[in-house]
Amino acid sequence: MNKYNIADIKKRVYGIERVLDLAYFLGIIITIILFITVIAISPSPYGRFDAIKGNSDWLLSYKYQNNSSLNLSMPFYIIQPLDKRMFVAKSAFLTLLIESIVIKAPLILYGIKQGINIIGVINTASTPFSTKSVRCLKHLSFVIILYSLFGDTLLSLMCWIFVTKIFLLNLQVIHIGGVIIGVVILALSAIFEYGVYLQNELDEKDNTLL
Repeated sequence: MNKYNIADIKKRVYGIERVLDLAYFLGIIITIILFITVIAISPSPYGRFDAIKGNSDWLLSYKYQNNSSLNLSMPFYIIQPLDKRMFVAKSAFLTLLIESIVIKAPLILYGIKQGINIIGVINTASTPFSTKSVRCLKHLSFVIILYSLFGDTLLSLMCWIFVTKIFLLNLQVIHIGGVIIGVVILALSAIFEYGVYLQNELDEKDNTLL
């Protein structure tokens, strides 16, 4: 691989880093907006909130005074397709928002940050095999696994406690695909860790020869 190919790869990696930086910034802004939204609409009367049963999920909505609305989707594996009179739409709406702010958003932002750190190592270091990249890969894998296992699981439990009062724990709340991706990244981190070991061995031999 010549220096022109390396420069081209570096350029593409730099572009990916900028995209992740933008995603991280927008994620923080959206989280702040959602937090402000929760504070602003919490005192609103129950009549402003509604729940409409769809084919596979609930459409939860909050109606502003100008007749515009904020809509959220809640899958049936979180809140089962009951008669909507059996739960309070306001409670469901706020529970979904709060869980997204407190649990999902921090995990997503932390995962994006680990991706930025990994790409930063590739851009600045002479080799991607470093202890920092290994650490970031491990953290990224743990975040993906945690999100896949507990993201919707905790939402389901919160809806049981604060919304329906009916216990439901559907296996669909566990996203197997995400768990597999997390395990693959964890395996990749082990490969990188071995690469760090080989790199250190090579550096020690070079220093010995010098």
